[in-house]
Amino acid sequence: MKTPAPRQDGGVRVTRAAMEELWKITNPAQGGTLRRLIVGIPQAEGIPVDISGAPPGTQYLAIVSDDPELPVIVYRPTLPDEEGEWLVTALLDRDTYQQQKQAEKRGLLQNDTVRAGIQAAAMAAAAIAIGMLIGRDISAGAPKK
Repeated sequence: MKTPAPRQDGGVRVTRAAMEELWKITNPAQGGTLRRLIVGIPQAEGIPVDISGAPPGTQYLAIVSDDPELPVIVYRPTLPDEEGEWLVTALLDRDTYQQQKQAEKRGLLQNDTVRAGIQAAAMAAAAIAIGMLIGRDISAGAPKK
């Protein structure tokens, strides 16, 4: 999926949960690759991902690195009341991402009962993430301890 033209406020934002996963990467080369991929989101062609509970009309996308050891970057365009152009919402391990894609292929995500269960779990996770959303640029780095 081709990304839309950049908005004037621009920028890629990252949720606290995704940032914390990024900080867990101990291999400097892998961390650098993930950071470059995240910063490059405005030029990327992401893979559509069906996320239950997504705001109406919002398409989530994924970037899958060639390095099988790296997590999958899940992101979406920011909503009108959010800063920046893109929001990285999660870094998924490959198994979780593959399970998500398999569920999409099997049509499970089209089942109303399954979607309702996933949506309830997503809403609970979103409530936690929103409370922790830092909405800062990827270049901001780890918090001071």
